[in-house]
Amino acid sequence: MNANGLAKHYDKLTAEERFALTMQAIARDDDPELARLGTAAQRFRLSVPDTSPYLDAFQEVRLCAMIELLDLAAYLDDMMSHLDEAAAEQGRDSYYDVSEVEAALANAESTDEVSLQVSGLVMSAGYLLKTRMAGWQPGACAGTYRRLHS
Repeated sequence: MNANGLAKHYDKLTAEERFALTMQAIARDDDPELARLGTAAQRFRLSVPDTSPYLDAFQEVRLCAMIELLDLAAYLDDMMSHLDEAAAEQGRDSYYDVSEVEAALANAESTDEVSLQVSGLVMSAGYLLKTRMAGWQPGACAGTYRRLHS
């Protein structure tokens, strides 16, 4: 039996079986198969509030923002590791103490150029992360987040 012969029986498959075949067709980049599976799928009515598209879009934006925040957090962690390496080269335990970082930035003569640059990157990465996180806190957008999720 060829593929077209099988396609005639797609309507007898369960939604779960058609889903599995759809995922396999996507993996193969098999557009004709995707079309046949889509045509065979049964239809049903769905009733949602009229705000649903907006809430879905907001959820997608939130997910993108969370991914960006995680990326910034990883960047900050990487910069702090580099700063620790620079501190170890100078025989110090760490630059994690913000006051020490600020003092190192202010007193460039006692700090080598690499650790000065890295400490500036750490502080800017921390600022970016803190600022972007604050923008997503409940109430940061005039209570929009709180109203949508209550």
